Order: sequence, then structure tokens, then C-alpha cells
Amino acid sequence: MSPTYLDPAIKDSKEGEAVESKALAVSMAKRYIDNRGLKHLFSILMHQGKGGVQKLYKKYPETDDRAVSCLASLFRFTRRDSPEHWRLLAKFASTQTDDSSWKLYVDRIVELNIEYFERVQGAEARADSDIDDESEPDSDSEMERYTQRLDAGLFSLQMTDIVVAFVAEDTKAREHIEQQLKRKGRTLAMVAEELAEYVAAKEEADLQAAPRKRIIQRIKESHEGPLTVAHMLSYIV
Repeated sequence: MSPTYLDPAIKDSKEGEAVESKALAVSMAKRYIDNRGLKHLFSILMHQGKGGVQKLYKKYPETDDRAVSCLASLFRFTRRDSPEHWRLLAKFASTQTDDSSWKLYVDRIVELNIEYFERVQGAEARADSDIDDESEPDSDSEMERYTQRLDAGLFSLQMTDIVVAFVAEDTKAREHIEQQLKRKGRTLAMVAEELAEYVAAKEEADLQAAPRKRIIQRIKESHEGPLTVAHMLSYIV
């Protein structure tokens, strides 16, 4: 049921719960960064460590999924004018004292973004091949296609998209991201499109194809010119 038709009391209750939930997320993100959590998170992201630690990365590949999801949440739930947000962004931004280490983190995020994209792209190709060329896609086939994309890593792709969008606010990092994406036929415009689908899926709980497409179209119509990652950040935070 669309929230438009909810009883006002129920709607107010749900909105209140959402506000409380976000406030808790903001508090937890601040505490995580203040307690030096970034050091451990980036160590995991970069697969640092020797011997048994490297074996664990291979044994639990979902570690990457969790690391990028955590990063995306930290970007979303730290206020953009806060010291915590700038500490996080500084990991991916060039400085006068160090002009190289930030690229390693940017390259890793782009590497994962491309990896997830290729997985999802493969799932889309397999799903399309299962559909009879002469038949029109129905809601069931669209839902099945969406499920296959999720299983292939769509959510993790969108989490890296969120990180890419925030990091791209730094001019030098944005230029580097664009160069790295271009090597694999990717663009920031594609990232923006994927983020529009992420926002649409969050708004449409039952994940039906038609409502998602309408929401994506509404997002595009609300913005003059091509959809950009900077524009999508206003919907994500």
C-alpha cells in the first residue's frame, strides 16, 4: 500500500520511527569514527594483514560487501559539515603532504564497483536469455530479473555507488574516478542511474517494476539536464 493512503496516525508514527532510526544511525556513525573505527575498516577494505588473515579474506569473500556497506552508511549518516564526515572524506582526497596514498583507496572502491557491475551485468544477460524473444515481459519476469540482479550483487554495487558519489565531491578524486571507470566502459552517469534505482526501490516496498520506473522518471524530471551523482546525494542522505 502506498504511504499516501495510510491513516494519518500510522503515517506520523512511521515518520517518527524513521526520524528516531536516523538519529540513532547518526550517533553510531559518529561514535564509530571517534573511536578510530576507520583504521580497522580500511584495513579490511584493503585486505591488509598476513598469513591467516589473508586466508580469512579468501574464505569469507562477503567481507568486501560488508566493508563497502559500512562505508556507505558512514558517508550517509555523518553530517556533511561535521569533522567526522571530513575525516572520512579525507581518506579519499589528495593533500599537500601526501599525493599518492589516497589513490589506493579510490582505486579499491572503483575496483569493487566495476566487479559488482560486471556480476550484475552477467545476471541481466542470463535473465534476458531466459525470456522468450517473442513474449512481452510481465511483472513476474521483471521481478525474477530484479531478484537475479540482487543475488548477483546489485545492493553491493549500489553501496559502492554511494561511496563513489560522495568521494566524487573532491575535484581531484572525481577526475581520477572518471579515468578509472572509463577504462572499463563505466561513467559517473551510469552510477547516477543505478543510484536512482536504489532510491526508487527504497520508496517502493514491493519492488514492482512499473512503480520503480515511475519513481526513477520523477527523479530525472525534477532535475534540469543529465542526472548526476551530486544530484542523487540529495535523495540518499
